[in-house]
Amino acid sequence: MISSSAATSGGSTSRESQAPGESKNNNDTRMGVARLIAENAIVVVATHECSMCLVVKVLLRELGVNPTLYEVNEADKAIVLEELSRINEGGEGSEGGGGPKKLPAVYVGGKLLGGVKEVMNTHY
Repeated sequence: MISSSAATSGGSTSRESQAPGESKNNNDTRMGVARLIAENAIVVVATHECSMCLVVKVLLRELGVNPTLYEVNEADKAIVLEELSRINEGGEGSEGGGGPKKLPAVYVGGKLLGGVKEVMNTHY
């Protein structure tokens, strides 16, 4: 289940409107994820059918956290990962090397916490 502030499949957020049949260009996708991370306390960037992404979302919700979700379709996954690397250049994210290499990616306060492993480690 996706929260009302969550992104929908394809990388668009519920706050963005798009005419039927209109495709989002790469720049829209990049701006969307960067803005979402900057404007929200906790953001989970995930793909819809990823089991580890589901694990992170469920764990956070069970802990009482209602993160903003940015769900990416497979076609946009490489573009979003590239943009996440740009966002994290010079940052101190847990994954190191400029950003996450795979999804899910969890951001807290605009900074990369990491993926499943880092979320699980902070839980226990």
